[in-house]
Amino acid sequence: MPFPFNAYLLAFLGSFFTTLITLPRWRKWCLRVGLVDDPGHRKIHDAPVPLAGGLAVLTGLAAPLVAGALALKFGFLGVNTTVFLSYGLSRRAAELIAILFGALGMVTLGCWDDRHELRPAAKFSGQCLIALLVAAAGVRRLFSQVLFLRSPTREKYLRWLEAEFPRYLEAYRNAYKDRVYLAGRYRERVRGMIARLKARHGFVDRDDEDHEGPPRPAEQLPLW
Repeated sequence: MPFPFNAYLLAFLGSFFTTLITLPRWRKWCLRVGLVDDPGHRKIHDAPVPLAGGLAVLTGLAAPLVAGALALKFGFLGVNTTVFLSYGLSRRAAELIAILFGALGMVTLGCWDDRHELRPAAKFSGQCLIALLVAAAGVRRLFSQVLFLRSPTREKYLRWLEAEFPRYLEAYRNAYKDRVYLAGRYRERVRGMIARLKARHGFVDRDDEDHEGPPRPAEQLPLW
């Protein structure tokens, strides 16, 4: 049974063009409601910039998922594609819903933070809560990412670090003095720590348990 590459290509193009088309509309909405990044002495822009990127990406994520589910429900796809996607949805429906609502929660929290400047502890607690709810739904994926500290985020983070964890302040100042991202041995060390945690707690990178694959569709019997 051929793999339905066309369905995945259609989902990719759908996400891309949905994001592309909705971005200008989200920009107008952000300007109307005041969800903007105002100019400042540590910023390079001299006019308010609408914070519409996350909203457009979320729309590009949700639209193909909803369209794909409707296409399966009403039989708009071919037999092979329907078998593969139905199999995947039947096994991962709860996880997909959790990921979608988790993304919605993260974007909502981010918009609230952009509008009202949440305290770092409150924002981090909200992010952890959303991640725990997604994990409770059975999504078991874990990856590492090194902090990307660009002005003015760097200054805010260092002020929070000075107030909450002053013993780490000097190390972070030196590490991020002339850069916004750490690579090399530090990044590899973080990846190694995450790999050990994944092995200890059973997190996976792929669906190792799905070796059998989807069932084959019933074939029409020959007349002769």
